[in-house]
Order: sequence, then C-alpha cells, then structure tokens
Amino acid sequence: MEILESWMIVLAACTLLGAALGAVRLGHFSLGSSAILFSSMALGAAGADLPASIRELGLMLFIYAVGSETGGGFLSALRRHGPKLAIIAMLTVGSGFLTALAYGMAMSLSPAAIAGLFGGALTSTPALATAMDGLAPRDMAALSTAYGLAYPAGIIGVMAFVQLIGKVERVHVAAEESRMAAIPESASPQSRPDETDDARFTPLPVLVVIGAGYLLGQLPLPFPGQGRVTLGSAGGVLLCAILAAGKGRLRDFPLVPPPALRSFLREFGLYAFLAGVGVQTGRLLDLDTLRAGLPVLGGSVITVCVPMLICWGVGRKLFHMNFLPMLGAVSGSMTSTPGLAAATSVSLHKSVVQSYATVYPVALLSMIVMIKALYLFFVPLLGL
Repeated sequence: MEILESWMIVLAACTLLGAALGAVRLGHFSLGSSAILFSSMALGAAGADLPASIRELGLMLFIYAVGSETGGGFLSALRRHGPKLAIIAMLTVGSGFLTALAYGMAMSLSPAAIAGLFGGALTSTPALATAMDGLAPRDMAALSTAYGLAYPAGIIGVMAFVQLIGKVERVHVAAEESRMAAIPESASPQSRPDETDDARFTPLPVLVVIGAGYLLGQLPLPFPGQGRVTLGSAGGVLLCAILAAGKGRLRDFPLVPPPALRSFLREFGLYAFLAGVGVQTGRLLDLDTLRAGLPVLGGSVITVCVPMLICWGVGRKLFHMNFLPMLGAVSGSMTSTPGLAAATSVSLHKSVVQSYATVYPVALLSMIVMIKALYLFFVPLLGL
C-alpha cells in the first residue's frame, strides 16, 4: 500500500493506534504508551516502513530527556548503591547466559544460535556485534536469525515485567516516591533542573549534549582482548545528559531544558522510538520464520524471565533495595532501553534513571565477556 510508504503517515498511525490501544484497561492494568510497540508491529507486518533515522532520533531525544530528569545526586547514588547494583547486573547477565546455554544444549542449538538467543533476549546489539566476530557465513545466518527472533521477546518481556511487578507486589508508587524523596542527597541548589529559566533556554544545549554523548558512545573502552567495545550512542547520551543535569548551567548558560520541554522531548522521543522498533520487528515476522524459529522463541521467553526474576529477587530480598531504583536496575541489567521507557512510565523519580545508568555499563561489559567465554571456553569444554 502506497500510504504505508510515507513515514509521516506511518508514524502518526503507529502513535494514534497505540494511544487507542493503550487507553484500554483490563481491571487496573493498561499498556499505556507501550501499546505503540504492538500497534507498530502490526503495521510493520502489514508492510509499513519507517526510516532507521526516525528510530534513532526518537531514542536520542528520549534518552536525553530522561537523563536530564535525574538532576543532581547521581554521584551520591552511585556511591550509595553502586556495588550492590554492579553485583545485581553481573548476576542478571550471568544467569541469562547460563539459561541460554542450558536451553541451547537441550535443544541441540549451534553455538552461534545460542549466542544469538542470549544477545537477543537481553536486547544487546554490542553483544551481537561481538558474537559476529570471525564467524563463517552459515554461522552468521544462524546468529542473526536467533537474535532477531529473541529480540522481540526481550523487548516485550522487560516492558511487561516493570509495568506489572508493582501490581504483583501491591506497591503504591506515590508512597514510594515520597519515601525516596525523604532520602538526603548531596546535590547543590544550582544543580536542580527545575530552576532553569524558560525564557533563556535555547535548543543549543540539547544538540550539544546529544552530539557529545553520541561521540562519547563511540569511544572504545579499555577492555583487554577486545577489538572495539563501546557504550553505544544511547549509553553515551544518557551519561552526558546526567552530567549536564548535575551541572545545571555553565556560567549563565542553562544546560537543562525547562520541565515542559523535557516532557515534550521525552514523550515525542518515546513515541518515535517505539514506533521505529515495532515496525522493524513487525517486518521480520512471517510464518516461515516463526515456524523455523520455534525452538528459539521458546528459549527466548525462558531466557528473558529467569534473569529478571533473579535480578528482582536479589535486589529486593537480599539487598533490600527500594522499588523505584529496582525498576531501573532490571531495565539496565537487561540492557533494555524500551524497558527504561516502561519504567519511567511507572515513575519519573530520578532514582529509576540513576540505577539504570549505573548498571548498564556493567551489564554491557558482562555480556561481552560471556559471549567470548562461550566461544573460547564453553564450546571446547562441552563439545558444542
């Protein structure tokens, strides 16, 4: 259909249908903005398309906005919860890897398919890139197919988990936010983002911070034995946005957008990002692919659920962490930006984004280590 080739029409249709679907309530549950992902998948399966640049622009705007929401207090939060969050991230990734490995061995999947299952379930593109290093064309196809089939389960699973877990635990989010607000932070008055003068703010800081974050995300990290390990554009922009929000202003130059603009950038970026991901995923779904990938689809559900349950159990029961930072910890440990989007739809408290930003780099590097360990250690040891 010609109308589905216009990105403006497709983007509007994805958001309008998603808004209508998200408004439907089943008891106390509704999909909210997450419904845009599902409406976009349906349109993608029907032949709609969106340029990758729309998805990337939406991602950058959303990440910038949620990073700016954190304000000051990030470093104090890092000192207070950093070691616990790092342990949670490594346990989450490790349990996801072992789950994928055990399932792959039980179903006689190839090492490349196991790597794709692991990377897709935890929605990590850097892990996919690491797994591709030196593979033969046949193994490359198995890796890409497994990743593509497991990726939607990773997206949907994390988003559903962070939206439903509060209802399972019967958590009153507003009370949690009040409890977290009572915790003192070492933030200076000038670091509070709500003090930005609306009249003096221009789009320049938005562009500068996003540009700097993108460049930071491309810089290789000092990681022995790897050709090129990076935070990625999302990780770089998030870090720069948090630092800019903590600074507040540079001399008389405000670095943080006013609340109304932050809200607009967050919502617009979220809609564009979810629409882009949904359309891309929907275009990959056909009956032949689904039939051939049924073993991977089954494994992806297990590989998504097990690490999230371990992450939540360790954080809540062992470390007794509050509900709100755990929302960010689950999303970051699963390296899931859509999960962060769902978490911020539950609560916009700064601790959600702070915990996500803390665990994300640890989870990213842990995944890369696990992928390398699969090929260098587990394949020879287990005869895969």
